[in-house]
Amino acid sequence: MTPLGANETYYGAWEDVSQFAIIYTLWRTDAYGTLYYEFSIDATAVDRVFTLPSTDVINGTYVATGPRGRYFRIRFVNGPVAQTLMRLQTTYSSTKSDDAHSPPSFGVSPKSNSLVTRSVMFGQTPSATYAPLKVTADGQLTINTNAAAALSPTLKTNKLITESVEEDQVVLAYTPDRAFSLYGWSTYVWDTVSSANVVFGEASLESPIGTKLYTTQLSSMGLGKDLVTFTQPLIFPANQTLRIVCSPSAPVVSQTWQGNLVGAI
Repeated sequence: MTPLGANETYYGAWEDVSQFAIIYTLWRTDAYGTLYYEFSIDATAVDRVFTLPSTDVINGTYVATGPRGRYFRIRFVNGPVAQTLMRLQTTYSSTKSDDAHSPPSFGVSPKSNSLVTRSVMFGQTPSATYAPLKVTADGQLTINTNAAAALSPTLKTNKLITESVEEDQVVLAYTPDRAFSLYGWSTYVWDTVSSANVVFGEASLESPIGTKLYTTQLSSMGLGKDLVTFTQPLIFPANQTLRIVCSPSAPVVSQTWQGNLVGAI
């Protein structure tokens, strides 16, 4: 096509695009200008316009987009510099293609076309099941930033008097009927030995039974106690037993072991 002079305008002919799914446009010029996609109901008045800024029209640009009205035409307004080259081609297709798109410079507005889909989002619960996520009345995703507030604090404690060096004696066992969030656990030993440094034995947290998650050694140097907390709770599924077990050391004197679980359910 004939190159445009400074500030000149090119008008394409109105064409009925109601039978087509995609409008393809390819152009190249050597001077900056502004390209307009114009749509009309009656091929007389312009009812909708999309603009491609001047910085995008030089050196060859390609756009594929869907019709926004029955009639369509191209309008190109050249900038202050005369063109020596202007190539422009528009084709139509009745079949949508995967490369149908608009460049980012077209922008997004409330009037922009969009692909409408119905999405259902699910989240995993502490019990390893899935539930749909909720939204507010105005369509905003509901997020509980204080999940612990929705849980009920759960404290478990028990004592065991040991008389032997048998391993893995059960100090405390707890089987929650719902998912359990463990925030910390502790063990204490009371012993009649008054020596400066006596190792009382080891205590372990197990879950499931037989699987040691954490083991600590208790001694008189540590005042016979150990407290373990977690920056993020450990989540255990419903009906999975948690145990605190102890393995006393020789020589054995009657010892009282206490185990504590701090969590929420």
